[in-house]
Parts: sequence; structure tokens; C-alpha cells
Amino acid sequence: MRGTGSARGWIGTAMVSLAGLALIGGAGCQSGDNDNELQALLHDDPLTTVTRGALSASDGGMPTGSAGRAGTGAAGTTGTDGGIVTGRAGSVGTGTAGTGMIADGGRGTGVAGIGGGSDGGSPPFFGPLGQWSFDDCNPTRTDLFDSGPNNNTAFRAVSVACATGISQQAVSLADKDNDIVYVPDQPNFTFDTGVTVAAWFNPASVSQTRTLFRKRDDGTSSAFALVLNGSKYQFVINLGNGEAATVIAPTKAKANSWVHVGATYDGTWLRLYLNGTEVARNRARGSIAPAPGPLLIGNDGSKRLFAGLIDEAFFDARALSANEVLALTCLRRPSTVAGTPPTSAPTTSGVPASFDIAISNNDTASCPPSDYVFELNTSVQGLTVDPSFQFVSQVPAGTTSHLTMTATGSDDLDSGTYTLPFLIFEQSPPFNNMFGSVDFNFVASGCRVSKPRELMVTSTSVVDDPIRTALTADPKDPRTGVWTFKHLMENMAPTPAGAPAMVEAMLNTFGTAETVNGFTVDARPGMQNLILQNWPRTTDGALDLTQAPFTLQAIVNRFDLRNLANGDAGEGRFVFAFHPPGSPFPLQATMIFEYKLPASTDADVLGWANAWHALGGMTFPSEDYNVALQAITDRFSGRGARPDHPNGNAINTVRTNEIAFGNNRVWQLREFGLSATTGLLVPATIKLTPDLSFNNSDTLASFINANEAAILAETVADTHTVPDQFQGSPFLAGAVFNDFFTQWNAPGINNLEARFQLAVNTCNGCHSTETGTSFLQITPRFPGNEASLSGFLTGTSVFDPFAGVERSFNDLGRRADDLRPIVCPNQPPTTGTGGAGGATGVGGMTGTGGAGGATGVGGMTGTGGMTGAGGTSGRAGATGRGGSTGRGGSTGKSG
Repeated sequence: MRGTGSARGWIGTAMVSLAGLALIGGAGCQSGDNDNELQALLHDDPLTTVTRGALSASDGGMPTGSAGRAGTGAAGTTGTDGGIVTGRAGSVGTGTAGTGMIADGGRGTGVAGIGGGSDGGSPPFFGPLGQWSFDDCNPTRTDLFDSGPNNNTAFRAVSVACATGISQQAVSLADKDNDIVYVPDQPNFTFDTGVTVAAWFNPASVSQTRTLFRKRDDGTSSAFALVLNGSKYQFVINLGNGEAATVIAPTKAKANSWVHVGATYDGTWLRLYLNGTEVARNRARGSIAPAPGPLLIGNDGSKRLFAGLIDEAFFDARALSANEVLALTCLRRPSTVAGTPPTSAPTTSGVPASFDIAISNNDTASCPPSDYVFELNTSVQGLTVDPSFQFVSQVPAGTTSHLTMTATGSDDLDSGTYTLPFLIFEQSPPFNNMFGSVDFNFVASGCRVSKPRELMVTSTSVVDDPIRTALTADPKDPRTGVWTFKHLMENMAPTPAGAPAMVEAMLNTFGTAETVNGFTVDARPGMQNLILQNWPRTTDGALDLTQAPFTLQAIVNRFDLRNLANGDAGEGRFVFAFHPPGSPFPLQATMIFEYKLPASTDADVLGWANAWHALGGMTFPSEDYNVALQAITDRFSGRGARPDHPNGNAINTVRTNEIAFGNNRVWQLREFGLSATTGLLVPATIKLTPDLSFNNSDTLASFINANEAAILAETVADTHTVPDQFQGSPFLAGAVFNDFFTQWNAPGINNLEARFQLAVNTCNGCHSTETGTSFLQITPRFPGNEASLSGFLTGTSVFDPFAGVERSFNDLGRRADDLRPIVCPNQPPTTGTGGAGGATGVGGMTGTGGAGGATGVGGMTGTGGMTGAGGTSGRAGATGRGGSTGRGGSTGKSG
């Protein structure tokens, strides 16, 4: 019997530090008789009392005052003084053990047992009894993790060092008597069906007799021993009654060289393996004698010390097959990846460039094949890469698999070299991530509109411009800060000196409930807690605008919103994110400055168009580009840009979109405008958005039905508006909440296309389910990165459950289609990219008011008119843009 009262295999063992562990006794006796020699190899001198307590604890407890690791008995009994309960196998334990205080003030806590029956039988186990890679070897700890399923932790003496192994880390034993690695005995360490021990060894010396593995009993013998004896590897087993058997390698061992040594016994055959190949066997029927002592690695009581390195140790209570032993010699090596050519030849629109992605499995030949996942980590508008995701399966060890990746640019892609970074994830141990990249060299041709250079500028070379986005108090410093929150607010305020007070007054409106157009705008207390109270102030107590908690995200061209009748050629915008000083994390909150581009004549409108378009032909990134962009932004953001407006400023709206400042975790969208009386930024209604209380109401249905023609037309002449009042009561919202799920609808709407057009032009509709947008069209960026754009801007499709059609969005494509016929007058119209309706755009099946429409930009007639109703005719006139207010509408939301 193996004892009683065990719990989960830790019973009968104690885990204590091996610092100063004493191993006593002389070398094993030698005899000229072969049996005597085997018994001498199996013999191991007695261990000290400390050693017995540390390695086997067969006396049922730890020395008084030692810290107990587990104190459990069957069914959760309390361990005496936190010590180890007597015995090993025992009956099944249920529940958790009680806790017992120990002499040094520690606490031993029990764990539910899984032991065998009360007859002392061994509990079941699964998988190898132990696999110790030693990769977790740590100078600050002595425990060594078992990567197998049985959690049989090994321990090393403090004097045993961590060293570089054949695979990551190994343990290093020197000629020190106390050097040892051991595994406490466990209930299932029985060998009725056989045994296997194996490891990688790199001996510093092959002379004398040295223990590699030894399973001690509680006396002076061993169940088995794998040794280095007489310069040869030898495996000896104890069959009981004084009988022993052995198997010896035919060749001598080499010092200072790695070798994998494995030994098995299956009840009939002893086998010895070197580097996964069987080199010797011996027939010996029987079973290995019980041995309730610890498993010793690298030393024993007779000080037969192994000197050198040990790595990837393995132990099991069965004999592994030859193939299984060979698999133990597998050494996982990091896979590698390479892409060729590193840069493609110059490639034009529609011509694919091919790259070979070579994935090399560098494992040793005995390892199984590996599986990989290829994933492309880039998304560039106008660039198609195939595949972007692919499994690469069963790549044999020592071989290379090849994947062909192609990149194709379209007319929307700018000239330049595009880096295509990719990730290869290895799905087999050690589960490495490999990164690589290739460069795609693209040459654009013809007159075209560049989205990232002419329409939506998010490049860090612009938004982190060291001159224009930095501030200094030194008048001689070249950093002008013309794109900073401070500079723009100083141009907007009645006087530059009054800008801090204007900003604080505007933000204070978030602190209490406001009434706008008769509707209550709920307070957002986070504005005070997160922003205002942490905003540094100047010596006079004013907000220090040089330390404003904002970072620039984008500069945006909304030429598509032009309306010469109102004296503008569209809008220019600055998009900022709230970003508290010192924090690497921007808030989920944006502030957008939307300026009208002053224009009095068709020539003015064309001048703005050509100025934006000229940016696309410049070297990018470059200082020349930034100079040209600043020349444009100065024209609309500078003081006096629009003398007939408050403070002479061309600002139309300052918009906020945030979830960070409310306690209800719902997004809120607000607008502010310059007061004609005070010149300060004050709360304003949010355009094109009814108050949310009208959703699903008869009033909303009445408004849509009454204005159906204007809503569907989407033209400069008759773009729909949402009035301050409807049917004699306030109607236009003062602010709106956005929970991403709410969609505008009402019973009794005559035309579901009109429902959609109204909904998608509201603030919460454009930033929500209607467009598949997760609240923000431009998501705040981390320092050094570009802001990411929504699918609404770059291309996506969303199902409209009310009309039962798929709505396609690509608003930057729609804006490019709007600008292209004006700046490229001699270029034939191209097929529309979608937008607000049309056969290829949102509007789906009815093709009403599409941006591009069924017949493309400009329709069949008119150079300025982008689309007509249904996209069949277009509206004539240089400044016409029928339907260009769709997707973003006249207010344009944050994009």
C-alpha cells in the first residue's frame, strides 16, 4: 500500500527551499560481480532528516515551524499545524481542506483531493507525469513549472543555476554537493506498467558515475536509475527481491556536447535511446519495485553529481513508443518569414504586382508540421490586396511554404510607395508572431482627386506638424501654431485676449442643464471633472490655451457642401480630440470647427476647388505641401476671413460629439455658434435633426410627408431643412443623444426613401445604425498614429430594415466624384461611387437623388450638377451639386 489520506498528489510531500540541502554518504560500493554492480548503481546512501522532510515527507509532516504549502486530508480535514497529512494515496477527497496555523505565522491551505480508494490504490492520471522545460527557471525562485497536465512542480537547489539551454533555458549543475533538481513523490508515481525518463544533457565531464534520473525509495535503494557510468549512458531497473536489469549504450558519451538520452521499460524490454534513436535493448520480464521516495535529477544521496546542463526533462509511468521518444527530441525554433521582391516595380492602375511570402518552419526534423495564419495589416483606399487573410497548414519541419500575395491599385490611389505590413501567427508552440512587409510602388496617371491629400488629411506629417501644431511664447520661434486650438479660438473670439474666457464659458454650459429652442439639453458633468478642473491656468486664473487638452486629428475639405447663393464654396474643417495633458489616451470625444469658404462668384468657387486639387499633385509628405495647405486654411480660419459675420470669422458651427462626459454612457452631440450680439460661442440647435422626442411620432411622419419632395431632391435649390418650429411648436433639437440602436421612423410615413434620407442626415442617424458607424466618423488617435476613419467614409454597406434594401456608403468617394468634373473638366465622367441613392449608391432600388447616380458624376448634362433625381440628368451650372448633401448632408457631421 502507498499510504492513506492523500489529496491531489501533493500529499506526503513538502515544498521547502533546498538552500543548504545536505546530501550525505559516500560513493556507492563497487563489486566485480555484475549483479553487485547493478545493485551498487541502484543503492543510494541515506538522506538526512532535512532531506527526508524536503523530498519525501514520508513521516507525515514537516519540521515544526516550517511553512506548510498544503494541509489537506480526505474530505477537507484540517492539516496539523499547516503541515502535510500522512500518507500519499488514500481515499478520494471532497471539498476544500480546512486551514491550520503554523508555528511561524503562515497558513497551510488544503485543496480538494482526487486520490484513489481507501485501499491505497493510485489515483488516475492523464498525460505524462512531468515535463519540465526549465524555461521558467528564475534566480528568485526554486520551483520549476510542469508543462504537462498533472502539475507536478519540480524544485532546484538554490545553488543550481539557470543557463542557456538547447531550447531557451536549462538548469546548470556544477561540482557542488548540494546541486540537485527533484520532484516530490506523488500517489501516481508507480511503475506497474513501465516507465520513461528522458532529457537533453550536456555533460561537462563524462568520468566517474553520475546520476541523471533516480527514483528513490524511502530506504537506501532506487526503483530505477539513468546514469552516466564509465563514460557510457546506462539505465538500471530494480525488479525486487535483489533482481536488477540494465541496458548500456554501445558508444562513449562526449563531454561539452548536447545529446538527448531516453530510457524506457515496458515490463519486457529495457530500451536506451540517443537522439531519438534506439541504440540498445535488453529483455527482462517483471515490474519495477515500488519506491515512495522523490524523483532525483542530477544528483543523489551518494553525491553522484552530474556536472553540466540539463534541458527538457520528461517523466512518465509508461514506456513510450519509439516514435514518441523521437518526438521528445523535437526542438522548436522560431519560424521566419520573408517577402520578395521587397519593393515592386512601378505599377499603374489595374495592374497587379505579385509578392512571394515565404514562411520557413525552422523546427528540427523530429517535430510535427506547423500551422500558420497570414494576415495583412493595412487598409488603403484604392488599394486591393489579395489575400488579406489565409491559413497555411501543415508545413513540415525544416521546410518553407510559399504564399503569393498580389496588390492592385485603382484610379483612386495616389502615386507613391505603400508599405504592406503583414503578420504570420504560428499556431503551434512556441506560438510566435512574425512580422514582415513589402512595398508596393504605384504610379497614378490622368487627372484625379486624391482623397487623403485633397479631401481628408489625417497624415501625421500634417496633424503633428512641428511648426503648425506646436506653440511657443517666443516671438522669434518659428513654431506658429496656426493649426492649434489656441490659434483658432483666438481668431474666433471678439479679441485674442478674450479667447480663454469664451472657451471656458462655452464648456461651462456642459455643467448644467441648458434650454435650447425650448428643449432641455442634459448636463454632462464629466466636462468639469475631466477637462476644466485639470486644465492648467495662467497666473491671472484664465485657461492656459497653450496647454489646451486637444490634439488635431484631421483637416477636411467639404467643397461638396458649397452654396454660392449663401456666399460660400463649401466648408473647411479642423477635427480635434479631447486629450487630457500627460495621458497617452485620447478621450472618446471630439470637437469640430466647421468654417464656410467665402465665395461671391463662380470664379471664387472654382478657385477654391483648384486650390484644394493642387494639393494632390504635390510631393507628399513635404514642407511644401504643408505650406500650401496652410495657405488654404488661413483663408477661411484667419481673423477677418468673413467680415460680414460675427467677429469677422468664417466659423459656421463648433460641434461636439462625445460619450466621455456623461454619466449615462450615451453619446451626446451639440452645436455652438458665434452670437451676433456678444460675439461669444453659445449653444445652438443641431441642424437637420428633430428633437429625439419626435421619433416614432405622428408629428415626425407629418413632417416627412409634407417635405417629401425636398428631402428626396437633395439639391442646392431645394435641400430640405428642419425648421426650429413645426406645426406651431419647437421641433429642431437643442442636442441629441445617440445610443447606436435608435433609428428614425414613424407610422404613416408615405415614402421609406424619404425616411432614410431624413434619418441619415440627422446627427445621430449619420453617426449610428443608419450608416453602420460606431458613433465617430473620425476616431481619436494615439500619439504618433493616424486617426482611423469609419466605413461610412471609406466604404461599407448596411441593411435598411425599413425599406428592405442594402445601403452602400463611400462618402469620400462621393466627395471625390463631386470635385472631379470641376477640376478635371476634360476628363470623361466616371461611374459614380455611390452615396445618397442612385443605382449604385444609398437610395438603392429607387435610385433617388444618388451621388453619382446610375449614370455617374454630372449625369448626362451639366458639369457642376453631381446627380439629378435618380441620377439621370444632373443639374446644370458650375456650382450645382444635386444630391451632394447626402451622407453628411448640409451639416456634414464629424466627417
